[in-house]
Amino acid sequence: MNPVAKNVAKFGLPLVVLAAAVGLVVLLVSTKKEPERKEKREQRVLVQTEMVEASSHRLNVQAAGEVVAARNLVVTPQVSGRLVWVNDKLVPGGIIRKGETLFRVDPADYRIAVEEAKTQLAQAEAQLAQERGRVQVAQREWELFKNELDEDQRDRDPSLALRKPQLESAKVAVDAAKARLKRAQLNLSRTSVEAPFDAFVANESADIGQLVGAQSQVASLVGTEKFWVRMSVPVEKISYISVPGVNAQEGSKAIVRQDAGKETIEREGKVVRLLGDLDPQGRMARVLVEIADPFGLNDLDETDEPKQRGIPLLLSSFVDVEVQGPAVDDLIEIPREAIRDGDKAFVFAKDKTLAVRPVDVIWERPDTILVKSGVKDGERVIVSPIATAVDGMKLRAQDDKEERADAASQGAKKPAEEASDE
Repeated sequence: MNPVAKNVAKFGLPLVVLAAAVGLVVLLVSTKKEPERKEKREQRVLVQTEMVEASSHRLNVQAAGEVVAARNLVVTPQVSGRLVWVNDKLVPGGIIRKGETLFRVDPADYRIAVEEAKTQLAQAEAQLAQERGRVQVAQREWELFKNELDEDQRDRDPSLALRKPQLESAKVAVDAAKARLKRAQLNLSRTSVEAPFDAFVANESADIGQLVGAQSQVASLVGTEKFWVRMSVPVEKISYISVPGVNAQEGSKAIVRQDAGKETIEREGKVVRLLGDLDPQGRMARVLVEIADPFGLNDLDETDEPKQRGIPLLLSSFVDVEVQGPAVDDLIEIPREAIRDGDKAFVFAKDKTLAVRPVDVIWERPDTILVKSGVKDGERVIVSPIATAVDGMKLRAQDDKEERADAASQGAKKPAEEASDE
């Protein structure tokens, strides 16, 4: 092979191979399908929403209160003496029924006093009978001898001659003896002391053999027919409560709840009175709620015994009270999380933007707000926080079906495109 042919073979063949490779690359590039251009998605803030509805709501007033006694009594005997009998129920916490005897004072001296008074009455009545006989004798004598008297003597008052003063004195003596007998009998009856109403014993200091007097505090009773709950209410909410004699004939119903550890004591009551002063600490109005039969003593079973109602409502305890208020129609209940600055609602508008609207707050509950205007029935409010909220900013709802469908379709396209690239 000549030198020219050798040079051609040495340098030409690689050039041919290189040209063929370049041509193949150009061919592949020219025939490759151009990938679809992805549209850039708008940046929207992800939020959680909740739909609200217009409905009728009862504006119940929530308040705190203290259970106090409606009736209490310090028992002191009206006669002095030594205790000879004490009721076994007269112990702290004991339940006493109306009319039950609490204790008895030794009646011996008082029985003797009654017998003495009876004797004195009998003597006074005997004196009266004798005096009436003397009066009859005096009247007969007056009729016999008055004609023998001169005119001046006949014109004088014959009361002394007829023994009228003596007769009146005898009558007064009888009345006084009767009064002494009544007093003695009354003192005898007072040796037995009874409960004037259904009650439980708050405290006592009575023992058999103990000497008591009119100043002795033997026991302290608290009536069980009813308790009161003295609750504090903001003045602006008084108009929502029915108070007898103030703005209604009957008081509002109320539910009283006391936390008792594993269980909650619950009793029904009603508003009975508005106190005439404000709570000196919170400057709030004070309302009395009455709870009838807090111990359930009148709720009897088939054996006429009180049913077991569990732990009773305890005096001096702090309780939560829910007073039934009026029902108001067409109110929107909004979660507290959707309210900003106290009177603005974050609304998820139809165009998927943020609408900041002022609302007319009618009532506040622990977890929700009731509004009359600002949000419409069927709209969605935003309950999740937004770092920098701007009216009109673009949003996307976490619970939006369209958003989820769009996200799902975008997720399905991505692996398909990757497969086509391969």
